[in-house]
Amino acid sequence: MKAVIITSTVVMLAITACHKNEIKVTALASLNIVNAAASSGAVKVKFEGGTPNYYSQVTTAINYASNAAYSVLANSRTTLQIAATSDTTTPVVQTQVQLPVGSMYSLLLCGKSKSIDTLWIKENFAAYADSVYGVRFMNLSVNSKPVSIKRKSTGATVASSIAYKGYSSFYTFPCTVQALSEVFEVRDAASDSLLGSYEFKSTVPPPRLNNCSIAWVGETGTTGATAPKTQRINHY
Repeated sequence: MKAVIITSTVVMLAITACHKNEIKVTALASLNIVNAAASSGAVKVKFEGGTPNYYSQVTTAINYASNAAYSVLANSRTTLQIAATSDTTTPVVQTQVQLPVGSMYSLLLCGKSKSIDTLWIKENFAAYADSVYGVRFMNLSVNSKPVSIKRKSTGATVASSIAYKGYSSFYTFPCTVQALSEVFEVRDAASDSLLGSYEFKSTVPPPRLNNCSIAWVGETGTTGATAPKTQRINHY
């Protein structure tokens, strides 16, 4: 009888321990938000809950010409609000999202502060086994004409006639020592005149075995903070 009592006690303790160590897994999706909206300044993001002017759920501000990635509850209809940090009472973007489990999306803000455009992309990134990197080219410069991309080291055109809110596929390049000085030129697709460029350096190297996008952002015809320029968008 004593043996039975001891055994029962051990079993009960084991069951109790199992309950205490139970782990609940939450299914997530990934959303990379890119702020390429000229004159927008920094923006803040809120996912469902709170009053419309309460943006402390996500404390990180996304500055102009930068991006931030978020984990979002998958298969759940969620309200997404984005507002300028200068006025969180008036969202510049308000929409409903419901992302599948494990999916990866990019939401790009472009246009201007008083007239925000959005571009949604369902991402499908390649995995690289060799020492290469992937890069995609985008035109997010409001009022711009189509642009083309040239690889300066070879003079070859990589992507042609990318219109506003357009983007290329991902191109792969070797991630060698030479890649640390690789320059991609943004050119007017019609005249071939040089508009700007992006250069990988030792301080900002290409994403070995990974992907990034190079976007042409800003407002065409302006100077200063909103002048057209290149923006790197990391996808890792």
